[in-house]
Amino acid sequence: MRDNHDRMPELLTAYERDGNYFGAVAVTLGSECCEFEFGLPHTDYIALRRIFQTRPFDQLPGLQYRYFIADSVRRFGGERVELTIRIEQGSSSRQFPFEVPQSLAAILLWFARLRDFSGTTHLHAPQPKPRNA
Repeated sequence: MRDNHDRMPELLTAYERDGNYFGAVAVTLGSECCEFEFGLPHTDYIALRRIFQTRPFDQLPGLQYRYFIADSVRRFGGERVELTIRIEQGSSSRQFPFEVPQSLAAILLWFARLRDFSGTTHLHAPQPKPRNA
């Protein structure tokens, strides 16, 4: 298991806008970091919100939780998979498995496996830009 989040995309937020559902992720490749918004069906949005609601460490004032895609997946069969997410708060960190729809895992793993930004020109920056809303 990795002891840091280097090269792991960071999950930024999940939100609803105008009746549609979105997630946002930050991907760092080398010294360049880009943030992207992606559309979600309602079931994927609920699964992503459940990840953001997981707060396994002490509630310390001023320390925000951060969530990273660990690029590890296990198939259960059907449309459900187990995706590993690294959760950090200050110096505390740990990887946790989350059962999510296969469609959400596919989106998040696509970001985790990016090697350059050439295939991302069709994606937009997150709107709005709140963290872990």
